[in-house]
Amino acid sequence: MFVTLGVVAMVVTVWFSASGRTGRLLAEPRPLAVPTAASPSPAATPEPSPSSADAAGAQAIAIDGLLSNSSTARSGLTAAITRVRGCDREGMRTINGIARARQRQLKLARSLETGLLTEGTRLKRSLIEALDNSYKADAAFYSWARRYLRGGCGGRVETDRDYGRGLNFSSAAETAKADFIELWNPVAMGFGLKARQSGGI
Repeated sequence: MFVTLGVVAMVVTVWFSASGRTGRLLAEPRPLAVPTAASPSPAATPEPSPSSADAAGAQAIAIDGLLSNSSTARSGLTAAITRVRGCDREGMRTINGIARARQRQLKLARSLETGLLTEGTRLKRSLIEALDNSYKADAAFYSWARRYLRGGCGGRVETDRDYGRGLNFSSAAETAKADFIELWNPVAMGFGLKARQSGGI
């Protein structure tokens, strides 16, 4: 009986010792390492993009500038033809300069952006058609003027093949200009630009 009580006492002592250690382990848990998220880098500020209205206005202004240049070129053609008919070589040089200017205008018209304008596709197409026919007319008149002057300014001008081609291309250009102006003037006034007439292109 003495041995049995001793054994019991030893077991109890061991149990309390183990319980004490366990209690301390539960009461004082080791903190878990919590990963810290990296501070986000400041987002790049996007560049401000122009509004659609500003971009459309820029497209309209580009067309208006081309039309001003075209008007200047056209203004001297009739006078130059008259001078050639009077056997003045300066008139031929003027026609050649006008034809070259038209060629540059045509190239510029083909590069125009018109997608933000009302009827932009038709607007561009009619302008290109007008300038293309105008250029062909000027080139035909130049061919006539050169041959007319080389021939001593003889023969009927009205029956000359190149002079006739010039008139035909001019007529086609006028039709295209009228179509363009019908589309252009409402757009121009919407952006505070002046209205134009087909005779000034």
